[in-house]
Amino acid sequence: MCYTHGSSLAFCNPRSNSLLFAGSVEFTSCGALVKTRGVLGKANQSKRENVLLNKRMVFIVMALGMLVFASLACETSVSTAGISSAKLTTDSAGTAQTTTYTPDATFYLVAELANAPSDTKVKAVWYALDEAGAATNLAEKEIVGSDSPVIFNASNSNPWPAGKYKVELYLNDKLNQTLEFTVQ
Repeated sequence: MCYTHGSSLAFCNPRSNSLLFAGSVEFTSCGALVKTRGVLGKANQSKRENVLLNKRMVFIVMALGMLVFASLACETSVSTAGISSAKLTTDSAGTAQTTTYTPDATFYLVAELANAPSDTKVKAVWYALDEAGAATNLAEKEIVGSDSPVIFNASNSNPWPAGKYKVELYLNDKLNQTLEFTVQ
């Protein structure tokens, strides 16, 4: 029976239940073998048996190193993308911030991305709110990329009804923030 414990190892021959190696093996975090200490086989084994045991030990150590390296290489990366700022504006340049629009205005949302990889998804969903606060979806748009700022807009061929509105801003399919505004 063979087992591992921390950096201490013991390998046994399952057929004869004889000890093949007992000692310790140390690896760096990237899987490279640093050092081994221990006893290979029995003291009365022939040189040929010891050479075979050494080859097996090297193979076992290399296999363990590859497993450690593979497990480190397979870690999933988590996006560090963020929205550093988001504002409602009256223009696409984002120079005139507002929370109140006229009925004939186009609504603009300007969002600044931070640490965004090229596969970052940003979505804006525009809603009209009734007096009870129930939302009616007006428009929705998603942009994929790392360019910043991200500019969304919602326009209407007829004047917007006076009332309350909101836009939900999503980053990689998760709600990041909600901005409320009015039309007067």
